Amino acid sequence: MLTAIPNGPTWNSYSLTGLEQTSTNSFTDVAGSQFDLALCRNGNGSYSIVWKSGNSVTAQLYGSNDAATWIAVGSTVAVDTGTHTASVLFGPSQTSWYRYYKLQIEDTSGGSHGIVDVTGFAL
Repeated sequence: MLTAIPNGPTWNSYSLTGLEQTSTNSFTDVAGSQFDLALCRNGNGSYSIVWKSGNSVTAQLYGSNDAATWIAVGSTVAVDTGTHTASVLFGPSQTSWYRYYKLQIEDTSGGSHGIVDVTGFAL
Protein backbone atom coordinates (compact mmCIF):
# COMPACT_ATOMS: atom_id res chain seq x y z
CA MET A 1 0.00 0.00 0.00
CA LEU A 2 1.36 3.42 -1.01
CA THR A 3 0.71 6.09 1.61
CA ALA A 4 1.37 9.82 1.19
CA ILE A 5 2.81 11.67 4.17
CA PRO A 6 2.14 15.43 3.78
CA ASN A 7 5.23 17.64 4.10
CA GLY A 8 3.96 20.95 2.86
CA PRO A 9 1.75 22.38 0.15
CA THR A 10 3.23 20.46 -2.81
CA TRP A 11 5.89 17.87 -2.00
CA ASN A 12 5.28 14.66 -0.12
CA SER A 13 7.03 11.67 1.31
CA TYR A 14 5.67 8.24 0.45
CA SER A 15 5.83 4.94 2.24
CA LEU A 16 5.11 1.41 1.03
CA THR A 17 4.10 -1.30 3.47
CA GLY A 18 2.74 -4.82 3.37
CA LEU A 19 4.28 -5.89 0.06
CA GLU A 20 4.70 -9.65 0.44
CA GLN A 21 6.14 -11.39 -2.61
CA THR A 22 7.15 -14.98 -3.48
CA SER A 23 10.22 -15.32 -5.70
CA THR A 24 10.27 -17.14 -9.04
CA ASN A 25 13.01 -18.50 -11.36
CA SER A 26 13.44 -15.06 -12.98
CA PHE A 27 13.31 -11.46 -11.78
CA THR A 28 9.70 -10.48 -11.14
CA ASP A 29 8.26 -7.15 -9.97
CA VAL A 30 7.40 -6.83 -6.32
CA ALA A 31 3.77 -5.84 -6.81
CA GLY A 32 3.14 -2.26 -5.68
CA SER A 33 6.81 -1.34 -5.22
CA GLN A 34 6.98 1.44 -7.83
CA PHE A 35 7.81 4.98 -6.69
CA ASP A 36 7.30 8.13 -8.80
CA LEU A 37 9.96 10.49 -7.48
CA ALA A 38 8.48 13.47 -9.31
CA LEU A 39 6.00 13.56 -6.42
CA CYS A 40 8.71 13.62 -3.77
CA ARG A 41 10.64 16.43 -2.14
CA ASN A 42 14.26 15.42 -2.79
CA GLY A 43 13.99 12.16 -4.75
CA ASN A 44 15.81 9.77 -2.42
CA GLY A 45 14.47 6.62 -0.88
CA SER A 46 15.03 3.07 0.24
CA TYR A 47 13.54 -0.40 0.23
CA SER A 48 13.85 -2.76 3.17
CA ILE A 49 13.53 -6.43 2.25
CA VAL A 50 12.83 -8.90 5.04
CA TRP A 51 13.05 -12.66 4.45
CA LYS A 52 9.93 -14.43 5.78
CA SER A 53 10.15 -18.07 4.75
CA GLY A 54 11.46 -20.56 2.22
CA ASN A 55 14.82 -20.13 0.51
CA SER A 56 17.13 -17.17 -0.12
CA VAL A 57 16.08 -14.47 -2.57
CA THR A 58 18.03 -12.04 -4.77
CA ALA A 59 16.71 -8.47 -5.21
CA GLN A 60 17.44 -5.97 -8.00
CA LEU A 61 16.57 -2.28 -8.21
CA TYR A 62 15.28 -0.94 -11.55
CA GLY A 63 14.99 2.68 -12.72
CA SER A 64 13.03 4.33 -15.53
CA ASN A 65 12.24 7.79 -16.82
CA ASP A 66 9.03 6.78 -18.61
CA ALA A 67 7.70 3.84 -16.50
CA ALA A 68 7.90 1.66 -19.63
CA THR A 69 11.61 1.02 -20.22
CA TRP A 70 13.36 -0.28 -17.10
CA ILE A 71 17.13 -0.44 -16.48
CA ALA A 72 18.83 -2.47 -13.75
CA VAL A 73 20.48 -0.02 -11.33
CA GLY A 74 23.43 -1.08 -9.20
CA SER A 75 24.27 -4.57 -8.00
CA THR A 76 21.93 -7.33 -6.94
CA VAL A 77 21.33 -7.77 -3.22
CA ALA A 78 21.05 -11.14 -1.46
CA VAL A 79 18.33 -11.69 1.14
CA ASP A 80 19.62 -14.80 2.89
CA THR A 81 17.84 -17.11 5.28
CA GLY A 82 20.62 -16.41 7.79
CA THR A 83 20.77 -12.58 7.71
CA HIS A 84 17.05 -12.13 7.05
CA THR A 85 17.21 -8.49 5.86
CA ALA A 86 18.68 -6.31 3.14
CA SER A 87 18.34 -2.66 2.13
CA VAL A 88 18.43 -0.96 -1.25
CA LEU A 89 18.94 2.84 -1.50
CA PHE A 90 17.91 4.88 -4.53
CA GLY A 91 17.80 8.44 -5.82
CA PRO A 92 20.34 10.99 -7.03
CA SER A 93 22.51 10.78 -3.93
CA GLN A 94 22.68 6.96 -4.12
CA THR A 95 22.36 5.86 -7.76
CA SER A 96 21.81 7.35 -11.18
CA TRP A 97 18.74 9.55 -11.17
CA TYR A 98 15.52 8.17 -12.59
CA ARG A 99 11.96 9.36 -12.14
CA TYR A 100 10.59 5.90 -11.35
CA TYR A 101 12.02 3.07 -9.27
CA LYS A 102 10.78 -0.44 -8.57
CA LEU A 103 12.11 -3.61 -6.99
CA GLN A 104 12.27 -7.10 -8.47
CA ILE A 105 13.20 -10.41 -6.82
CA GLU A 106 14.16 -13.89 -8.00
CA ASP A 107 15.21 -17.23 -6.50
CA THR A 108 18.86 -17.19 -5.47
CA SER A 109 18.92 -20.85 -6.48
CA GLY A 110 16.55 -21.55 -9.41
CA GLY A 111 13.39 -23.38 -8.41
CA SER A 112 13.91 -22.80 -4.68
CA HIS A 113 11.36 -20.11 -3.86
CA GLY A 114 11.41 -17.73 -0.92
CA ILE A 115 8.96 -15.20 0.48
CA VAL A 116 9.95 -11.65 1.44
CA ASP A 117 8.15 -8.64 2.90
CA VAL A 118 9.08 -5.30 1.34
CA THR A 119 8.65 -1.83 2.79
CA GLY A 120 9.84 1.39 1.21
CA PHE A 121 10.12 5.10 1.82
CA ALA A 122 10.83 8.04 -0.49
CA LEU A 123 11.31 11.73 0.32
